[in-house]
Amino acid sequence: MPSTYFILFELVIYIQVALCLHHAWKHDTADLLRLFAGIIFGVALATIRQLHAYKYGQFLIMILDVPLCIGTGWGCILYNAMEFSDGSSLPYWTRPVLDGLFALNVDLALDAVAIRLGFWDWGQGAEITQ
Repeated sequence: MPSTYFILFELVIYIQVALCLHHAWKHDTADLLRLFAGIIFGVALATIRQLHAYKYGQFLIMILDVPLCIGTGWGCILYNAMEFSDGSSLPYWTRPVLDGLFALNVDLALDAVAIRLGFWDWGQGAEITQ
């Protein structure tokens, strides 16, 4: 059974997905497609794990050995980044750069906490404590 931190993390991610879905539903089909494309990309990216350089802890819902909340969380991060940049006054061609920097910033901030809680491990096989 996953620890309390893992369950709370998953719950927060799935609530975030529901909020993004509600937001996209209120706007238009393009926003829904953006969100679903981001989730599909996030799940695919998380399950491909190049070079097996890291591993995940045990969450409630796993696809192979990857938590579903990781991929769906990436979908929400990408969706929010695009919504933020679209609301800016930046030229259209610069918005993908802002999206990438925004997503990278969120990822780096999450990594610092997630590694310490055992959500994932970059130690190439070090045991994850739960």
